[in-house]
Amino acid sequence: MSLSRRFVPRVITLACAGALATLAGCSTSLPHRGAPAPGTYAQTTPFHYGLSARTYLVHVPLGYDEHKAWPLVLVLHGAFATARTMEERSGFSALADREGFVVVYPNGIGLFGSLQHWNAGHCCGLAQVDRVDDVGFLRYVIRDVSSRIQIDPRRIYVAGHSNGAMLAYRFASEDCGQLAGVAVVAGTIGSATSPRQATCAVGPPKTPVPLIAIHGRDDESVPFAGGPGLHGGPRRYVSVPDSVELWAQYCGCLSAPEVCDDPVGDRCTLTWQDEKGNSLVVLHVLDNWKHVWPGTTITGRLPEDHPLRTFEAAQVIWDFFRTQTLFASR
Repeated sequence: MSLSRRFVPRVITLACAGALATLAGCSTSLPHRGAPAPGTYAQTTPFHYGLSARTYLVHVPLGYDEHKAWPLVLVLHGAFATARTMEERSGFSALADREGFVVVYPNGIGLFGSLQHWNAGHCCGLAQVDRVDDVGFLRYVIRDVSSRIQIDPRRIYVAGHSNGAMLAYRFASEDCGQLAGVAVVAGTIGSATSPRQATCAVGPPKTPVPLIAIHGRDDESVPFAGGPGLHGGPRRYVSVPDSVELWAQYCGCLSAPEVCDDPVGDRCTLTWQDEKGNSLVVLHVLDNWKHVWPGTTITGRLPEDHPLRTFEAAQVIWDFFRTQTLFASR
């Protein structure tokens, strides 16, 4: 995942052209006044990397009514992906139209509109090396969207894939108590830059933040059991069980998780509860699954009898989020 510093985007023309290319197909921004029509809009922020402005997409669902407050879900792409590809692959916009919530897809920093990634604190690439303030960027995005669309402040959530999941962990940790839930897919809570270096892991949030995690047992990029990824290099990742167990401790879940095996569905679910019996941390372990986001754009291509053919991560995540509100979960 590391990127050489010699590729830092310093060429103004190419960087700007890349940013515009990333947003192609959704060049309309949200109106400053009045209710926006349903659809996906492209937003530019005052944040910059090099001389390129940071951007995000926002999806306004069908049936949007400016007279009521709507849940907000931030969805963070993985390394070398984009907001646009995350919208296409995750299925969150179509789900939002059915279920009634707003979705935002921020863009990480990148090279000429591509190779975008995040500074998750312990990882990765130029974003980490240059100490890009992605936590501050996401906070701005939430404020900006909330100033243009009626958002329920008790129902703000963040979900991420891979490097985006790592940032989701970090944002939930460093957020000022505004998140009602966090979802991590194919991510980890920490890593070490080499076997000789100490592990750097995300610390506890100021108040418990409910978590749902989804991870493939055969993931080679961010191994379920921890250690080095498929692409080699010195980095060593914290295992998924250790990551989720640590977050469960952060949330005050003192007992061992309840384990539910589903051999027909090729998955196992572990649930941690707090002392009040609230299910605050859930881990879905997918057998025979690697690093790809498990959505019907991928699972739908599997054979008819495949156990994960109908597994939809976005739906599973939303079913968890919809039970969590900021005040009820504290």
